[in-house]
Amino acid sequence: MKDLLGYISLVLSYPEASFDYKKSLNALKKESCIDEDLYRKLEIATENLFSRSLFDLQSHYVDIFDKGKGCSLYLFEHAYGDSLNKGEALARLSHFYFENGYQGVCNELPDYIPMYFELLSTFSFEKAKKQMEEIGRFLNNIYESLRGYDASYAVFLEVVISFFKEAKDESIA
Repeated sequence: MKDLLGYISLVLSYPEASFDYKKSLNALKKESCIDEDLYRKLEIATENLFSRSLFDLQSHYVDIFDKGKGCSLYLFEHAYGDSLNKGEALARLSHFYFENGYQGVCNELPDYIPMYFELLSTFSFEKAKKQMEEIGRFLNNIYESLRGYDASYAVFLEVVISFFKEAKDESIA
């Protein structure tokens, strides 16, 4: 689970030249909790995205996640929109990160999904699954929106959603 969430976190982050997707994908294959079907979906989606030049990939990323309707990678954008309650929710989420010992180096708001997945990758399976259940409807909405923009990016959320719905083994780490 840790490698899966870590990988999805990297792929959903703004594309950087330093990301070695092949090495990360190979490491993910070794994780026992990833079945062959899920891995194959990730492999195809990854190849589809990362076969582009870095500039094209970055431009594509901005077009989808910054401009695409319903595709924002900020959870509270979907939960609160422009409501004044968003600030309080962000403060509570920041405290949640702190309480759980997360000290990521990301310069993003705490509701940024890649950063949230990175936090969840440090949790036990049961604790991560509980958190995923709390945000599941937002992930489903983003997934549905992504399907209209880019099937490859949609696959990454589909795999995470499927993994947590289908996984029942508490020993998954």
